[in-house]
Amino acid sequence: MLRKCLYPHTLPLLVLRPRMFERDREFLDAVGRCSELEELESTVRAMPWYYSERWAFRQRFRLRVSGRKVMAIAKELLPAAGHAPP
Repeated sequence: MLRKCLYPHTLPLLVLRPRMFERDREFLDAVGRCSELEELESTVRAMPWYYSERWAFRQRFRLRVSGRKVMAIAKELLPAAGHAPP
């Protein structure tokens, strides 16, 4: 899941410096615990919290998972409110 959600230019860093992405793994663990789309949206909005003081640096250079990619994958997997899963 991590590779699918990272920006493409960060993939070499994942191999060279895997510990750099520990916060991303924590974030994806939190996403994985979500059972509803609304809960997931709230978790994605809280994404800067997972990166704490390094958020500005990681945001600027996109050295993190993409919230849009996370949402796109999750929308395929999680039911929307009031809708039964297919």
